[in-house]
Parts: sequence; C-alpha cells; structure tokens
Amino acid sequence: MNDLFAGLLLIAVGFLVGRYPMSIVVYYMLSKEKRDSVDLIGIARMLRKWLVGIGICLIAVTTVLAKLGYWEMKDMFTIILLGGGCVVMFAKILKYLL
Repeated sequence: MNDLFAGLLLIAVGFLVGRYPMSIVVYYMLSKEKRDSVDLIGIARMLRKWLVGIGICLIAVTTVLAKLGYWEMKDMFTIILLGGGCVVMFAKILKYLL
C-alpha cells in the first residue's frame, strides 16, 4: 500500500512540475545571468518524464513482487529504484545547468 501511495505521489509531482515549471527550486538558486540561459522548460519536461516513469515502475514492479510473495525483494527494489532514480535525475539536471 505504501508503494502504491509513493508511486502515485511521484506521478502527481511529475505532472505538477511539468505544468508549473517555475516551481523548480534550483532555478531560484542561480544568479540572474545564469537564470536567463537555463532551459527551464527542458528541465521540467525531463523531470516530468523521469518522475512519472519511476512512479509507474514502482507501482508495477512492487505489485508483481508482492503478488509473487517476494517481500524482501520488493523493499530492496523500492530503495534501489528511488535512490538510483534521484541520482540520475540530479545528474541530468546538472547537464542542463552547466
């Protein structure tokens, strides 16, 4: 149940970031000159794709693992997916900011 809630939350946040790109906090931490050169729409689109993808993956795989009875693998998969997904998203954001 927690994985379903986490997946739905990731999907909702992904769509909200795509709809309201000015909500990205990293944008306000930049200097004025850097803000003008940043592709904010590109960052928002990339974040939307990754957050929705991670949310769908989380719901689908944890549901299958739970149905098969692999509870330990389900918890480990959740940790790896969320941790790895965050690292990859931050690395991709840096590509847009540099």
